[in-house]
Amino acid sequence: TSVIIAYSGGVDSAFMANVANDVLGVKALAITAKSPSLAKSELRDAVLLGEIAFAPFNRLIINNLDLGPIGLWVMGIILIINATFVKVFYKELKLSTFDQNLAKTLG
Repeated sequence: TSVIIAYSGGVDSAFMANVANDVLGVKALAITAKSPSLAKSELRDAVLLGEIAFAPFNRLIINNLDLGPIGLWVMGIILIINATFVKVFYKELKLSTFDQNLAKTLG
């Protein structure tokens, strides 16, 4: 079984494309038709929305507990790593980044 979803860039077609992808995998195809009546900006927005629209559907589920979008967890972990790096190396970063004399010396 395979399916082709007419993708318009709206929430409903994005949802259907995601469900079809989850159920059928590579046998599901979402298409957007380009025609003279379709403005270039609408086509661009549909493509951009398609990239963004599928992000919330990739969710972190552990033992049937939905912990939210995976992207949120990835960004949170990156934030913690960056904050830890800045906290641990603050003195060195401040010296190398904000010291005017050192900056002049290094060029």
